[in-house]
Amino acid sequence: MQSKKNFLLVMFFLLLFYFYGNAQEIIINGDKTERLLTWDDFKGRADKSSSYYAETHWELSFGKISFRSDQEIPLKDLVLTLHFNEKKSWVIKGKETPELLKHEQGHFDIGRLCQLEILATIKTTKITKENFISSIQQIFDTTLNKYHKMGIRYDTESNHSINKEKQEVWNTFLADEKKRLLKLNE
Repeated sequence: MQSKKNFLLVMFFLLLFYFYGNAQEIIINGDKTERLLTWDDFKGRADKSSSYYAETHWELSFGKISFRSDQEIPLKDLVLTLHFNEKKSWVIKGKETPELLKHEQGHFDIGRLCQLEILATIKTTKITKENFISSIQQIFDTTLNKYHKMGIRYDTESNHSINKEKQEVWNTFLADEKKRLLKLNE
């Protein structure tokens, strides 16, 4: 009975996914793309109570994989999608500077790093049918927390793009880290 319950739990979890056939995708305003953000992507209502001029929201979701009970879990088919949430991302009209857009791109890039690290970690973790849900959930939660804290540090150190020197240090770090993680995911 426990085995059937575990199998149903795994199947329920997998049904929450949807499958595109790649290990990673990026969705910006409904399009699969890996382009830079533009101010036109920010469609949310500006938070008038915020002391910031813009805000970027991103989300990660898994796609569906399917397998027979006698198969290994095809982790190569696991899809992790990074979504730019245009309805929650906003900018105050008249404050759309190139420097601020570059800073907001950095927030989305942090989401991309999170996506890439989750995928790299999954590749190097022993995942079985028995520990599938708990392993994926632990990897997801731990990595998401790490990058959430990184986003806060990014804003603090760059003073939301006002500290040009620190912003440039972050721009370099984000680009280098993306290259490193892309290589791990080859």
